[in-house]
Amino acid sequence: MGSRIPLIALGVLLAAAAVLGAGGCGSSSGTVSTGTGQIAILLTDQAGEFEQVLVTVAEVRVHRDGGGWVTVADKAAIDAFITQPVDLLSLRDVEKLIGVASLPAGRYTQLRLVLLPQAEVVLPGGAHQPLKIPSGPQTGLKALNFTVPDGEVVYLLIDIETDRITHTDGGANEYILPPTAISVTVFNGPFGMLRGAVSPPDSEAAVTAYWAGTNVPVAQMTINPDGTYAIPDLLDGWYYLLVSAVGYEPFDSRPALYEVVPSGITDVPLITLTPLPPPTP
Repeated sequence: MGSRIPLIALGVLLAAAAVLGAGGCGSSSGTVSTGTGQIAILLTDQAGEFEQVLVTVAEVRVHRDGGGWVTVADKAAIDAFITQPVDLLSLRDVEKLIGVASLPAGRYTQLRLVLLPQAEVVLPGGAHQPLKIPSGPQTGLKALNFTVPDGEVVYLLIDIETDRITHTDGGANEYILPPTAISVTVFNGPFGMLRGAVSPPDSEAAVTAYWAGTNVPVAQMTINPDGTYAIPDLLDGWYYLLVSAVGYEPFDSRPALYEVVPSGITDVPLITLTPLPPPTP
């Protein structure tokens, strides 16, 4: 069975795709218990009556049952995943990864999304108005009850519903993002799988899956001796593959993308690597 190299790690882009120990992004047969799991934070939005809604995410933290707060992503890490301030309306029907981390396995009871106060809405016609975020860092404080299993990955989807922004017509003339406009959904399966084969089989190629539209690696497998590979425990969505091997040209599947569906197996066409030309004498 090919070895799996998990790539979900806090600051994965800043740390040049830092690799965690065995356990990985989800479970697979033969994984070694590490006492840790993985968490990935995704951001999305519902449609609102604005041209833009601009916010800056400063921090995401979760609270462990019986323990303290754990930072999933600080601003520097989040800035590596998205350009800030982020226009929430650009996230309609899109789930954007904004942070990943390795956490102690166990139960977690709260999530805190910290938004900076320098937020604004852009009205039809182009006028900019401040967007008030009541309660400051407490705006995104949400009671949750989810478990991070040993050696598995949990996805938290934060939905900021811009269609619930309120407007006061009084003297203040304020636009307000109420705490009730922020919700969190927990996903911990069922997951899907990508599988296929690489030729030549003795290339010892590494196959890396990326979320479509990003440069964020999700998981990596080395091929089996017969050239086959399988990447399990992927959240449903679209992915592309990069394949690398010593002595061969890198392979990028784009523009081809592969859809992963819950509890499904997606077969990828055979990938044939091209040998690098011999060095010039």
